[in-house]
Amino acid sequence: MTGSRVLSMDEKEQIECFSGDLDKLLERYSDEFDMSLASQVGTLLIKIQELITISLDADDEDDDKEAEV
Repeated sequence: MTGSRVLSMDEKEQIECFSGDLDKLLERYSDEFDMSLASQVGTLLIKIQELITISLDADDEDDDKEAEV
């Protein structure tokens, strides 16, 4: 997919693409690596927590920068 195609996608299309890619990835790891559903869900939960932490840290840094000004 080219950069221009990505820019022309609305949020709904981007979510559908992301969801489809996740489905393919989960199916691949289930098939090729015999990874259990519990392991997949646990790994996704850890990644969710990491994304939240990164987002909160970025917000804190933005707040610190604004306070300095």
